[in-house]
Amino acid sequence: MQSVVLPGFQVLPLTVSLFFVMSCIVAGGIKSVARFCIFSFFMTGWMVIFLQWPLQAGNWLHAVPTFEVSYTDWLEALHEGALSMFGYGLLMFYYPYIQNQKKVFLHTSIGIWLAVLFYLIVSIAAVVYFSAWQLDNLLFPVLNLFQAIKLTFVERIENFGTTLWVFLVLSTSSAYLWVAKKGMDALTNKHKDRVWHISVVAFLSWLLVSGPIPMDIQVIIFDEWSVFYGYGLLLYPIFLLVINYIKRKLTKKEPKEQEVST
Repeated sequence: MQSVVLPGFQVLPLTVSLFFVMSCIVAGGIKSVARFCIFSFFMTGWMVIFLQWPLQAGNWLHAVPTFEVSYTDWLEALHEGALSMFGYGLLMFYYPYIQNQKKVFLHTSIGIWLAVLFYLIVSIAAVVYFSAWQLDNLLFPVLNLFQAIKLTFVERIENFGTTLWVFLVLSTSSAYLWVAKKGMDALTNKHKDRVWHISVVAFLSWLLVSGPIPMDIQVIIFDEWSVFYGYGLLLYPIFLLVINYIKRKLTKKEPKEQEVST
């Protein structure tokens, strides 16, 4: 946003504005967050139509597999791209608030496969449009992909695309901010709803981005370690299930031992 849409503005007022909007969304509860996520989907999902220009201008021979990539590169690519698919882990926090919980698996599967379809189409468009050198050296490949769009009535379509992309940023950030707020409710007020907790977690989140943390440390936290947070979020419930299984086995053995002793 700063490099393309607002080059003359500082990051501080923009981040404060975004966090204010996020706080207002979260203040309405889980229904407000869900409605804004649905609104963001319909506001941005239609932009997949823009991919027809890079698909037409690209070289489809780039999409032909040449098997020049090693297995380690495949695994590294899967590891680095896994962060884009970790959002469904938040369903564990939403589940108690869902009325018809029997339909969760079906609707979640539809949502995940829609996201996978969008990622697949964008990946094919990028591979076809860019060369191997461009994929390795372009600083903002998404912006270059927007520049492939040719419309007679719009000169710089990337400004329009990056501005609409804020809806996705707000929807994702609002979901995580709501989870952080519920976590603070559980730690401090025994799951009682406290609206002022939103301000606390929002301020702490803002400090991580715009606070005194050096930029090189932020790169490590947000770029290098983020994928491990996603792994932990998915593996932690499995760990709890194993602990619960062991606990149930031990509780079943105790009554039997008491019966034998009597």
